[in-house]
Amino acid sequence: MGFLRNLVRLKTVDLNPEYAPLRRCLNTLDLTLLGIASMMGVTLYILTGVIASDAGPSVALSFLIASIAAMFAAVCYAELGSIFTRTGSAYLFTYSTIGELPAFIAGWSIILEYLLSSSVVARGWSGYLDSMLDNRIQNFTRVWVMGGELWDTPVVASYPDLVAGIFMFCFFVIIALGAKISANFNKALVAINLTIVTLITIGGFMFADGRNWSDHGFFPNGFQATLSGASIVFIGFVGFDIIVVSSEEAIDSQKGVPRAVITSIAVVTLVYTLVSVSLTLAVPYSEIDLRAVLATPFVYHGLSWAKNVVDAGALCAMSGCILCSIFALPRMAYAMSTDGVFFKVFGRVNPTTHTPLIATIFFGIIAILMTVFIDIKTLSSVLSIGTLTAFTLVAASVMVIRYKPSQLTHQIQKIALVTSQKGDSDHDTDTISDKSSFLDPREDKPIQGGTLKPKFRFLTVMARYEPGVVPMICFFATTCLQFATIFVIVVFMDNIQSGDWWAILLVIVFGSSAILLIVPIPLHEQVDTKSNFKTPFVPLTPMLSILCNIILIMLLSPATWLRFAIWIVMGIAIYFLYGYWHSAESFAVKTVSFSSKAEYTRLKTDDEGAEQQCVMEGSLNMPQPHKKEKEEYLD
Repeated sequence: MGFLRNLVRLKTVDLNPEYAPLRRCLNTLDLTLLGIASMMGVTLYILTGVIASDAGPSVALSFLIASIAAMFAAVCYAELGSIFTRTGSAYLFTYSTIGELPAFIAGWSIILEYLLSSSVVARGWSGYLDSMLDNRIQNFTRVWVMGGELWDTPVVASYPDLVAGIFMFCFFVIIALGAKISANFNKALVAINLTIVTLITIGGFMFADGRNWSDHGFFPNGFQATLSGASIVFIGFVGFDIIVVSSEEAIDSQKGVPRAVITSIAVVTLVYTLVSVSLTLAVPYSEIDLRAVLATPFVYHGLSWAKNVVDAGALCAMSGCILCSIFALPRMAYAMSTDGVFFKVFGRVNPTTHTPLIATIFFGIIAILMTVFIDIKTLSSVLSIGTLTAFTLVAASVMVIRYKPSQLTHQIQKIALVTSQKGDSDHDTDTISDKSSFLDPREDKPIQGGTLKPKFRFLTVMARYEPGVVPMICFFATTCLQFATIFVIVVFMDNIQSGDWWAILLVIVFGSSAILLIVPIPLHEQVDTKSNFKTPFVPLTPMLSILCNIILIMLLSPATWLRFAIWIVMGIAIYFLYGYWHSAESFAVKTVSFSSKAEYTRLKTDDEGAEQQCVMEGSLNMPQPHKKEKEEYLD
């Protein structure tokens, strides 16, 4: 039982934003532009035309539907990002609320996503540049490098993409120089991209012709094509998590991160919608050139020179996507390493650049090799499943934070209360009453999250359980039933359409059970985290986020599932061979004490005999990094 308990042990989080090995140098604008750059690339310049050629003018609605689904996940990230001030994103959230092994899977999945997205976009960037040069790069490589003989091996590309590899190397050098340099370079890329997109949009509206919408209708191929398009373009909204990954380098992460997440989603949604509207108004949807989507209105109306401007914007946009992916990649490895669940060497921070330099170099080499040698179809086939898995775990983390009172939620409330009273000379913040953070201003009784609301306490069948037990059971059961419902719909769609009673019955039973199990959750009090941003309409928003993620995951091909499963098995092997035994939580001392005087003790770790300083009693009850530990990560 001890072994199983360790698999779901929780991370003892230091919520104090003051100490961080990485340099806090990114303001809200930097974070917002990182999110915009990460999202606004391939989807804008390529997928817009692909979806418009099928959905017609309703492609704008496809983007709006996808943005709503993405916003469900974004607000969950925003709330947790306002609480946790360290890098790690979904990995950190899951580790602090659900457990160690699920957190490792989340982090390992995100590492895969960043590796794949950087490689896919880099090969796309190279291909785009090659098309501008009439395939001269490809022809040179095939003739002079390959000697006219191409590789014919599954998974491996037919020829090495050396240009993409060199391009990736240059970007990793920029990332290694520091977060602020990377952010400034990204600002320039985003500025160029937004300027060109603005000109494209204005030009499209100048050529607008209402007959392009009316001749074939707003839904030329039905609403199903619009929904199908939404599921595809959803990938264009998943890059906002880089903002949360950058929390440890944000100047004011508690306010800046949620603002940047919401703002970046809003800006990208506006851009996608306006571009798709102007495109389909300027050109009949059947005439869109998929090789130069956004240049189509200009070429169609005799302004062929504009294609060069659009191509420049596309290269800048894809460059921004690559920069963001390789910016976040080593930071995720760094977060896992500092917790001991991943190899310790990746947690070392360079004292000059304040970046995880070794992690940057190691994963840079892997990303470059993948970019040069792996076929782009193989890379892109697994592109979204890891992110969707992480989105699901983040939504689950919000539910745990809101409905399961714990030492973590108590610490969050304490910090929020201390912060709100800071500077008040009439009040001593060192002697805070535990009761004050839980009082309902309307009643003279403390409110405890996870318990039944007063008007529902007659439901003794639920009232007898410990706080948080019933909401958590209902939530996880509902999630399983949602998965079962979508699985039956996707796998047995033909049987459902043909009217087979057993398939319809399964959908009704699973679906209705999932809905019924949601009902008890809002009958319980929520933990008031007093964070700077709160997810609205909990539990509905996290549940809808999970439902959207499940639908998109179930629509992926079996080959994608297989490749992702192989990656997860590799990660689990690393965890059990290394991470389980070296986890920092193996040596953490956990006590629940909030006295006004802090007492520090030193512990000898069992494996290395290194000293670790822990806060045994203190106002925040948090392990504080020892001076020796700080120096170790700055070697």
